[in-house]
Amino acid sequence: MADEPSPPRLVFSSSVATYGDRVEDWFIKVDDPLCPCADDEYARHKVACEGLIRQSGLNWVICRLSYIVWRKKLALDPLMFRMPLATRLEVCHTLDTGLALANAAFCDEAIAGTFNLAGGESCRTDYRTYLDRMLRSFGLGGARFLPDAAFSRTGYHCGWMDTNEAQRLLRFQHHNLDFYYDEVRREAGPLKGLISLFRPLVQAAIRGRSSYLRLAGQTLG
Repeated sequence: MADEPSPPRLVFSSSVATYGDRVEDWFIKVDDPLCPCADDEYARHKVACEGLIRQSGLNWVICRLSYIVWRKKLALDPLMFRMPLATRLEVCHTLDTGLALANAAFCDEAIAGTFNLAGGESCRTDYRTYLDRMLRSFGLGGARFLPDAAFSRTGYHCGWMDTNEAQRLLRFQHHNLDFYYDEVRREAGPLKGLISLFRPLVQAAIRGRSSYLRLAGQTLG
């Protein structure tokens, strides 16, 4: 690519995972040390890619993406139990993320810049609150049926991010957390009544997906 007559600009999607566990030190600045969790091969790969890109001779922009949300990506993944409930969470809507990446491809001032991409103050919450709201949207009565022991206490990522410079240049923060919650509520609408009818069974099935509860023999609690 660097040898082309007009080398293209490389916009790379990196990740908040590169910062590692930030439950305690939860406000993330772009110049913070990169310290992926010990078992996070994905994050280590992102760190390595960032290094290669900086040495590539290309015009580049690196964007470290936060927790990206989309109304069509709502399946409950066992990975949900890896995130400590105390984690500070700053989501970014997929529309805003796409806009930021597109704008990065045309913003000359962004060249050789590294940016945190997250939704801004109106997209901030904590994981316990977020999970409760999402489960209520699906007729599961909130997150009270999931004990704290179902979740890891350390060893994951996410936090609130300093996005001032990214927003100044890329002008992408247009959707807040309430907008996303409303999308989820509408998306879940057809299923909510049915799930409510079988709530105890569905709750038990979700508890059963926590490896932490399985190890403790508590999935039927």
